[in-house]
Amino acid sequence: MHSVKPEDLSPRDSHRLLTSLFIPRPIAFVGTIGLDGTPNCAPFSFANGVSSKPPVMMVSVSDGPGGNPKDTLRNIQDTGEYTVNLVTRTMASRMHEASGRFPPQVSEFEKVGLAIRRSHLIDAPGIAESPVTLELRLRETIRPQGTRTTLVLGDVVLYHVDEERLVGGELVPDGLDVVGRLGKDTYAVINDIFRLPAVEVPK
Repeated sequence: MHSVKPEDLSPRDSHRLLTSLFIPRPIAFVGTIGLDGTPNCAPFSFANGVSSKPPVMMVSVSDGPGGNPKDTLRNIQDTGEYTVNLVTRTMASRMHEASGRFPPQVSEFEKVGLAIRRSHLIDAPGIAESPVTLELRLRETIRPQGTRTTLVLGDVVLYHVDEERLVGGELVPDGLDVVGRLGKDTYAVINDIFRLPAVEVPK
């Protein structure tokens, strides 16, 4: 077993190692809107749920070039709103393309060929091709000391779920081909699904 000390790695090598080891990672395909009305969408794979009651989600947004905030973070801080969308195999190439660097006045929706799903309670756009869209309002941002990352914590205010996929209050993942992030430019489709019996907790 090879051992590596984080302090011996450059920022680039540290990122490559951690993101190749912590797999698969859920992809939060985040939709926002700028103060000028430009819709934006970008994927982030350091993301997950934090709490279910109330429902709170976390998305980690690293700094852009020169330490400047990325469009997604700036839009969230300016408007206090955003959406998180699930990524499926049919969306994967367009999601990957949307991770590129585009000027703030350019809409990734238009650039990569994704349709907008109008939100009900917020102005930030969802992604129409996604079977799941969550509308969120910003709760708080946290800047961990010594990092080049901002943690965005948001409250889910509305769920949109494909009605054919919602059974018994849960999303049925079978055949949905949800995409997870691996390392660098690699992804995985989650289609080998198995179930285990519930574990009884002693009272």
